[in-house]
Amino acid sequence: MARQAVGDSLGGRMKAAARRAGKTAVRIAEEMGEMGVPVNVVTIRRWWGDRRRPTWENVSAYARAVNTTPEALEGGAATQNRALSERILQVADALMGGAQVSEAVEGVTEPGYLSEEERARLDMATDLFRMALQQALGTGVDWRTASVEERRRAVRLLEALLEQGGSGRRWQ
Repeated sequence: MARQAVGDSLGGRMKAAARRAGKTAVRIAEEMGEMGVPVNVVTIRRWWGDRRRPTWENVSAYARAVNTTPEALEGGAATQNRALSERILQVADALMGGAQVSEAVEGVTEPGYLSEEERARLDMATDLFRMALQQALGTGVDWRTASVEERRRAVRLLEALLEQGGSGRRWQ
């Protein structure tokens, strides 16, 4: 397998941005902490070595610390995927907060994105979507009090199941 050149991966781009900014992992961790996004120096070094993947919140704070953008660190396709995942999380949060599916979708799209027929079909499945999200989150866990990471994990599970066509896996 060909080895990735430094800068071809998220970790490589993060490390290169730190070098350009003249900052160490220690300094970046301090600045991220000052932004309200505490992170351990060891974690930053794991990001640099692609041994751990930062959250979007971490990437955003890191980018500010090294004077770049999250998009520059993430790269094109990864940024689009991350942005889509964030929109899906926003839809899930709205849905679990009591919105109908169509209201939740229209909260992250431009007005008129859904036709009346699409709105009606989606709204008929509102309860099913809520049950699926709750099952993915786990029995006994309240969506409103779950951490952002727990909610993201539930959304990622649903995304993975949808990509597989829902086959081969049953929730318990």
